[in-house]
Amino acid sequence: MVFYSRYFIHEMLLLFFTALTLGAGWRYAQTRSARWAVLTGAGLGLMFATKETFVITVAAAEVAMCAARQGRFWPLHDALYRQQDRWAPLAQPRDTLLALAERAGVNRAKLLACLNAGDARNEVALDAQRAGRAGAHATPSFYIEGGLLEGAPYTPEPMRRLLDSIYAVRARPAK
Repeated sequence: MVFYSRYFIHEMLLLFFTALTLGAGWRYAQTRSARWAVLTGAGLGLMFATKETFVITVAAAEVAMCAARQGRFWPLHDALYRQQDRWAPLAQPRDTLLALAERAGVNRAKLLACLNAGDARNEVALDAQRAGRAGAHATPSFYIEGGLLEGAPYTPEPMRRLLDSIYAVRARPAK
């Protein structure tokens, strides 16, 4: 039997959902595809489910969205994860996030203008609303072949069986 503390599980889920949100948000900023907008919203919704740190992750998402507009998303993404222990515990992480963004090559004046304009905050909020409307109310939630699967099994086996069955149906030659 393996036991993982609640803190470890919470942080790992938060890390995964933050990566999902940042990556999908970056792709949305590049393509303006509804698919990426929905995935960004789902990631935000899942982050929202981890209420204890939602305010912090929203601040990071806003800074990341503004960094993406300057073509500096991935350098900031890497800095956020390398320095997560430094900014995530802070009640007000804005100054630390701004400093990380600057070190990642983001122009501070443009970043502040973007943050102060409120567009990034509105995008983040809209994505969170979309996730809620799409049914992402639990952590974790998975959309597989149009169906919503909420919760996580204790082992990977149930998920493996589900995905294998979908693959078997899709890989079957057409008659």
